[in-house]
Amino acid sequence: MKRLRWVVLAVVVVALIIVGIRIYTNVRWFEEVGYTRVYWMRLAAGWGLGIVAGIGFFFFLRFHFSFFLQVLVNYGPTNRERHNVIELAPSGALSPAVARRIAFWFSLVIAILLGISFAGNWPKLLQWLYATPFGESDPVFGHDVSFYMQVLPFWKAVLNYLNGVNLALAILLTIGYAVLGAWTRDELFSGERPLTKQATFHALLVWATFFGLQAIGIWLGRFGFLQSNNGTVLAGAGYTDIHARLPMQWVRLVFSAMIALFFVAMMRRGAWRRFILPAVGGYLVVLIITAIYPALLQQFSVTPNEATRERPYIARNIAWTRRAYDIDAVTTHAFPARNDLTYQDVTSETDVVRNIRLLDIQPAQEAFTQLEALRYYYSFTNPGSDNPSNLDMDRYPIGGKMTEVILAPRELDVSKIPAQGQTWVNLHERYTHGNGVVMAPVGQVTSTGDPVFIAHNIPVQSEIPITQPRIYYGEQTSEYVIANTKGGEFDAPSGEGTTTNHYEGTGGIPMTWYNRLFYSASEGTLRLLLSNDITAESRLMIHRVISDRVATIAPFLYYDRNPYMVIADGKLYWIQDAYTMGSGYPYATSESANSDLNYVRNSIKIVIDAYNGTVTFYQVDFKDPLATTYNHMYGGIFQPLDAMPAALRAHLRYPEDLFGIQTNMLNLYHMTDPMVFYNKEDAWTQANENYSGNVQRMLPYYAVVRLSGQPNAEFVLMQPFTPAPQGQTPLLNLTGWLAARSDPQHYGQLILYEMPKGILVPGPQTFERWIDADPGISQQFTLWNSGGSTVIRGNTLAIPVKDAILYVEPIYLRANGTSSIPEVRQVIVGYNEQVAMRPTLQEALAAVFGAKAPPSTSLEQQAPPAPTTTPTPEVTRLIQQAQQLFNQGQQALRNGDWSGYGQVQQQLQGVLQQLAQAAGGQANPAAQQQQTQQQHPAQQQAQGGR
Repeated sequence: MKRLRWVVLAVVVVALIIVGIRIYTNVRWFEEVGYTRVYWMRLAAGWGLGIVAGIGFFFFLRFHFSFFLQVLVNYGPTNRERHNVIELAPSGALSPAVARRIAFWFSLVIAILLGISFAGNWPKLLQWLYATPFGESDPVFGHDVSFYMQVLPFWKAVLNYLNGVNLALAILLTIGYAVLGAWTRDELFSGERPLTKQATFHALLVWATFFGLQAIGIWLGRFGFLQSNNGTVLAGAGYTDIHARLPMQWVRLVFSAMIALFFVAMMRRGAWRRFILPAVGGYLVVLIITAIYPALLQQFSVTPNEATRERPYIARNIAWTRRAYDIDAVTTHAFPARNDLTYQDVTSETDVVRNIRLLDIQPAQEAFTQLEALRYYYSFTNPGSDNPSNLDMDRYPIGGKMTEVILAPRELDVSKIPAQGQTWVNLHERYTHGNGVVMAPVGQVTSTGDPVFIAHNIPVQSEIPITQPRIYYGEQTSEYVIANTKGGEFDAPSGEGTTTNHYEGTGGIPMTWYNRLFYSASEGTLRLLLSNDITAESRLMIHRVISDRVATIAPFLYYDRNPYMVIADGKLYWIQDAYTMGSGYPYATSESANSDLNYVRNSIKIVIDAYNGTVTFYQVDFKDPLATTYNHMYGGIFQPLDAMPAALRAHLRYPEDLFGIQTNMLNLYHMTDPMVFYNKEDAWTQANENYSGNVQRMLPYYAVVRLSGQPNAEFVLMQPFTPAPQGQTPLLNLTGWLAARSDPQHYGQLILYEMPKGILVPGPQTFERWIDADPGISQQFTLWNSGGSTVIRGNTLAIPVKDAILYVEPIYLRANGTSSIPEVRQVIVGYNEQVAMRPTLQEALAAVFGAKAPPSTSLEQQAPPAPTTTPTPEVTRLIQQAQQLFNQGQQALRNGDWSGYGQVQQQLQGVLQQLAQAAGGQANPAAQQQQTQQQHPAQQQAQGGR
């Protein structure tokens, strides 16, 4: 027994040491970032809630276990007059003292486990305690929305735990008493003996508690109808919920409470045998009736008259869903969709035309890597994340004019260091940081079709001054490092050698001897303690990945997948968008079928210093009650937006993740008339495009445009819409487009432009069909694809110009080979059924409008020459034959003739092979693969494609 005590004591001591080390190292890190109060609040809330819950569960469990064991002591194996009783312990082995100790320790262990588990609900507890009113009440119960978003979740968690523990206890005790022999036939019908009385008293107590908790659960469950979809056409309480399910909930609640009171009464009177079966049977009957009646009402009254019955509830769903996703603030305008745009109209929009994007993210990613990575250990990708590309769109004043650019940080990827070089010293002391950024305007390319770099090289050469280019905190900084060691840190390649640097910033934790001791234990290595290179001036940097860094400080926020880097006042900063989200907003539809989240706000912008790692949270939406609650919870963790330096505010962007959610909701919720909504008469979907031979959904894109009625061009996030597919043939006309404004004076404003209902406005895929139908473009694509290169059709951009929509698509050529990169070789412009492909954007615009292109300037696109080839007569004949076969295949697709389509494709493949040989090349596997990818989905399915 003494040995067991020493083992337990040793385990406790070790556990306390581990917890102490963890707390100490966490406190030091939170002190570094300046959010110690946040950590102590979380620690106090979690431990406090766990201790209180554990104490409550301990007394609850000890009472019941003590009662049961006392019965077992009194009526165990020594009670020989009983019949058919199992002896659970040797005679005299279970004394009252032993029973009390067993009850104590058993209850204590389970209570500790339950307390630790329940402690995870501390965020819900704090939200309840600091709940901020929304100022709007639900239309059914009249509660403020904060009740559903911040109060109800905690009490549901409490009830779930109580229900689970009590139900498990009720089942175990009932089985235990049955095994003990409390309710054998002789005990039940030959007279109630002491064992039966005590066992029955105890069982009735726990089952009375069960039904009492059920009654409370039914009462709380009523509020769940405001987020449910029980046979109604939309989320929220519908006709059947209001007129049948809610009244039936009251019936169930009353009957559950009556059963609980009945069990309590039977505990006192003891005459339970004749009433227990009728009571339980009656409860089951009530459950059946309360389930059948709403189903019958729905089937025979609501469904046949659904539009009429559900109309007011559809209206509620529309209004509350629009509020939940902040799309009720969308300003809607009619878009004239002019068809008389002139060349002078287009060229007068100099800021817009100059910033039309010719560089897509994926091709630019490859170009940046090949041309500016400079060493194998530098990277512009982040393969393990939801956002694998580190390239981002932003705008900067270049040459005195706002210019949209692609910017990427040059981060250090230690995983690319050769295996023999991945020593502890290299990973944690020497290779510590990235260096500089690469930036290029989106509307310019070189004479070879590559980006025009305005920030590049090491040391960085930039038109935007950068005085501190080093990146210690980023998206790929996964290893902890010790900066400012005696040996110095690798800084940059220099000729045949390298240069070193000593960190001089404020980031990291000073490596005093006691910090070295604790972090050696925390990181599981003695090198931090024993290394001679580490001094008291060295600084340990942990949580360097910015997504991990901000989430460690504020785990209650949701984070955008795409943080982006900006240059401000000569330094490099990351901006991370953060959201407040919830799942209890009344009458609001969930943002996806796989999520119950139905409320979102982009209330927080976070700025992270890439050199020092300082993290600053700014609240940009003071109308968001959840953000206000969090700010109160943690003693003012958020600063007002006015406190953000102007140089950083100039680079705020409307976040893509939020915009994607809002556009998804607007597919349906732009319709505000309940009957139009019910019939889905005007349902939309995000437009599609043909990217590199594949039809895919257009993602939101940043662009510089001048919105209708506005004096200047501005940086916006855009999304075009087309009609949602209703049958076999999708409609390709443009129905509208959404713009999210990002410039400081208009930040966050959403404008929805709707196309005229009476005319057909060509959509992005209509533009793609213009390209496919143009024989000159098709022949040129065929020739390039068969001549040792591959054509890549870039992203389609719908650019609003003077109340008209102009389509632009860059064309890339990639030479066959492992090290080749896509180069911009042509630009296609389309407007009003006219389409032209030319080497430069200016030439393409002039060709579409029948004008003469002006000479290029330094600020315009430096056009690459298009590959020129003089085809032989045989090549010309094969190109014409290939074009004819392609047209036949398209006609077969339109007719649904899959067999004919397959035969034409086989003939086309043979012609392409002949064309490749005639052109002096070989069959292009990439082109053949592209051709296969262009097959109609139904054709792919027929051939077993995926």
